[in-house]
Amino acid sequence: MDDLFHAAINGDTNKLKAIIDSRADVNAHPATGFTALLRATLRGHADCVRLLIDANAALDTRDLRFGSTALSLAAAIGKTDCLQLLIAAKADMEAPDNDGYTALLKAAFCFRPECVQMLMEAKADVAVFQRYDVTPLMLATLTGSADVQRLLDGNADVNASDNDGDTALLWAVRLGKIDCVQPLIEAKAELEVSDGRSHSTSLIWAARRGKTEFAQLLLDAKADIEAKGAGGDTALNTAAAMGRTECLELLIDAQADLEAGSNQGDTALILAASEGHKQCVELLIAAKAVIGARNEIDDTALLLAAWYGRTACVEVLLEAKSDIETKDSDGRTALMLSASQDRIECLAFLIDAKADITAQDNDGHTALMLAAAYGEAIDCVKLIVKASSIAAQRPERKRRRTNDASPPRDKRQQRRCTSDNDVS
Repeated sequence: MDDLFHAAINGDTNKLKAIIDSRADVNAHPATGFTALLRATLRGHADCVRLLIDANAALDTRDLRFGSTALSLAAAIGKTDCLQLLIAAKADMEAPDNDGYTALLKAAFCFRPECVQMLMEAKADVAVFQRYDVTPLMLATLTGSADVQRLLDGNADVNASDNDGDTALLWAVRLGKIDCVQPLIEAKAELEVSDGRSHSTSLIWAARRGKTEFAQLLLDAKADIEAKGAGGDTALNTAAAMGRTECLELLIDAQADLEAGSNQGDTALILAASEGHKQCVELLIAAKAVIGARNEIDDTALLLAAWYGRTACVEVLLEAKSDIETKDSDGRTALMLSASQDRIECLAFLIDAKADITAQDNDGHTALMLAAAYGEAIDCVKLIVKASSIAAQRPERKRRRTNDASPPRDKRQQRRCTSDNDVS
């Protein structure tokens, strides 16, 4: 059974065919009910799905946790090739999952427009939408602006919301239907309505999806550029965190607040650096974002970039004169953080940039101690030891040592022993 599952989930068609030819039970499943067909669909391996369908795999078996069939799973996660095969094989389009959602509902609520279109063309039952207060206007965003305009001309309520709090405008933005956004705006759609899950406005959703044209339309219509979602992120913060460079540039040009913090105090620069979006970091620095801004736990963009090993962002920040020796609330520098997290590339860069190898945190721990205590890669320890050895050969270090700048050997040994037990 394991070989069958591995072949399906890894897309190994040759192995899967051999297993099928050996007359293995293609419908075998563990306690979760997750069959080979479900696994192949989850990974989008259409060739494996085809092989399993041809081998008479049960099409409508549900996983026990969510009650999803292969068809409803494909619809929810946007695996269109697999979905087409399952529709053609006559899989049950109306089978509900454990929450009562059919494949069409899941495709719509997960904002998979291609899957919605395929299911509607296959005559999936659209009446199911009525149970969730989905209006004809919302459904019209799935099919295009002509249907939207027709309903608006018929005085459809442009601001009606479904059970999740989504309006037709939110549907259009999340579905990527640019042709539907303009008529909805012209019909006085409320721009600041937020969805019921992430509490994000249409502008924040446009930033999240990187839909620059949508964002421009919304900004032209005077959408609130500083509106915040559930996590306190503005559209600017969202674009920075997601690496949506064009959207970020648009929002910067529109005078979005560069220092607006999330609920955790993360600014756009901190978010971009921690996620490793170099171009976004460069844009924000060029726009004069505060390089040393700190969030609520005292992290800066540089410290988080080092923690996550975003070497390119660390380089950009240092070129912009970010303080290489800045410390967090524990007294740890970027060098210490990269050492403790096994970020060897970042660690090497910081060493080359002359970060202080001997710096100590609030508990007296150095980067070497932290690498040894927390890290799993011996290479980080070796790198610091090598750098320390080179530094020890410099004349200025020798002069400092003769002036007793370094602690006596016994005290250094004592601190190292203590650190083995107390590094926190």
